Amino acid sequence: MKKDLQIETVILHFALMASIFLITYSSMNLATANEGVAYTQEVKNDYSGTKNLEEKDLQFLITAVEINLEEIKLGQLAGENAENPDVKKLAKRMEDSHTKVLYAAIALAKQKRATIPTEPTNKANAEYKKLAIKQGADFDKNYCDMMVNVHKDAISLFEKATKDCVDTDVKAFAENMLSDLKLHLDHSLACQKKYERI
Repeated sequence: MKKDLQIETVILHFALMASIFLITYSSMNLATANEGVAYTQEVKNDYSGTKNLEEKDLQFLITAVEINLEEIKLGQLAGENAENPDVKKLAKRMEDSHTKVLYAAIALAKQKRATIPTEPTNKANAEYKKLAIKQGADFDKNYCDMMVNVHKDAISLFEKATKDCVDTDVKAFAENMLSDLKLHLDHSLACQKKYERI
């Protein structure tokens, strides 16, 4: 009789432990699931990817972000590798200015719930690698040449956006950035002129 009572006690003990384990395990799974849902909802609320913009407005914003990502990366490279102090100064100006423009573009994209790139394009990365292997005056000349070409393209893009974009905020963004881009082109042309004979 006493032995049977001991067995029943052991069985009850194990049953109780098993119940506690199941309750704890279920709670943990529920918490994990809720965390996943909350994270998904948070991302969705921030960057849903919903196209609230016309296709041409969205494409302009994407391209503008890509240009700024490229400019920042190239500016950082030139800041480290340029030989001429004036080229280093140009690189620092480009990095700082395009970082501000990038933040403005990101804020606008969030406002419009538009998904935008976070990395430079493959083409931009290829250009970066080509520049990175150059040294001395050859590096400086090529960086200045790239800045001239990139800013000419950017000015054309932004000028077109001021005429073609539909969204007033996107259009205003393009208009506000044009003067800085033109100033950057002037600085880049002055830099390029120093290396015309190389």
